[in-house]
Amino acid sequence: MPSFARQMMPAPLLNAMVRNCGIRLAWMQSHVCPCTTTSYSPGSPNPTCVSCHGRGMYWSQPSDPFVGLLTFMHTSEAADEPGMVMDERIGQLLRAEPTITIPSDVYPIWGLSSEFDAYQELDAIDRYDTALVQGKNTVIPYQMGLQILNVNIYDETTQTAVPITAAQYSVTNGEVNLIGYPDGTSFTVTYFANPVWVAFRRSGGRPHDRPFGAGTDALPKRFRGMALDLWLRARNQTGISTSPNAL
Repeated sequence: MPSFARQMMPAPLLNAMVRNCGIRLAWMQSHVCPCTTTSYSPGSPNPTCVSCHGRGMYWSQPSDPFVGLLTFMHTSEAADEPGMVMDERIGQLLRAEPTITIPSDVYPIWGLSSEFDAYQELDAIDRYDTALVQGKNTVIPYQMGLQILNVNIYDETTQTAVPITAAQYSVTNGEVNLIGYPDGTSFTVTYFANPVWVAFRRSGGRPHDRPFGAGTDALPKRFRGMALDLWLRARNQTGISTSPNAL
């Protein structure tokens, strides 16, 4: 969007443009878990915490739907869109990170939304695969619109992936537990679910500033988003702090 439009366009018209091109989202407020102050290493969460599941952050239930904007910039080396990032597990990644735009008249979300909040895409369904370990980490990251397709355990004797039946696992609030298998059993879950994006940093200027004497009307708020599984990946089973503040 041209800079002059953000500076001079009346807020209602700007909000209408966002809705015209937007999609249905649900907002999930983030909370820093108090377990981060109880561990032997201050700032690191308790890996056995049932509220945050060792992530140091947990989210409220999704809000009522609202229409916001999810836009992807092209991958480039420009400062505004670092096209190349390094993941400690899989190496270099080339990707575009979406900008999440919240209209200024969506209350209370516009006023309360902040970094590390999450946004669910209500009308999208994607397939995901998550690797888990019984008794260690059994919570899948995407839990809304959930439909389990299959579960496979790893048989260390035959060194093969073995599918199991629906009677051999349970699913409760996004947590998948094996039935009749010992702790330490590795397994993978394939499933459909709604995409979720984490607002990992603010994008653009402060939402109430309109430079060049254009006034201080409320403007849409913007955040740079990251897919939830990528955001969590560097915090899963690394042996270091899993706190989001360790970015």
